Amino acid sequence: MKRVSMNAAASPGRRGIALIAAVAILAVVTVLMTTIAFHMMVNRRVAERQHERIQTKWLARAGVEHALAHLLSDGANYKGDRLELIPNSQVRITVAEDSKTAGIFDVMSEARYPTDAGKEVLRSETRRVRRVLDGNKIRLEILSSSSSPSP
Repeated sequence: MKRVSMNAAASPGRRGIALIAAVAILAVVTVLMTTIAFHMMVNRRVAERQHERIQTKWLARAGVEHALAHLLSDGANYKGDRLELIPNSQVRITVAEDSKTAGIFDVMSEARYPTDAGKEVLRSETRRVRRVLDGNKIRLEILSSSSSPSP
């Protein structure tokens, strides 16, 4: 009489169940890794966009400061500039003297960053200043300021 061991008879079924369980676990791990990778990409894009907004804000402020420095030294002769303060940026500065009141200037700085990408961030900073001659010193008084971020 032939003896059949219990392990030999039951092993093909167990191997099938083990294979199905391994494939199921592999599928679950694949879905989890895909979800994690997707969330990492989305978070990176959000962080990059936030970085661009902050960079544009400071570029616009730097443009205003650049214009105010010129107003201290050049006075009414300074009308504005176009600058690239950092790579892939553009800052456009306009300075206009008030036609009704001498010594009052409207300074506007418009920053764009990054200029090499499809979706650049735009931000404007505006200051209204009075140029005052105080003895032999010149000073600027900020009368008003505003900023407008891009959507």
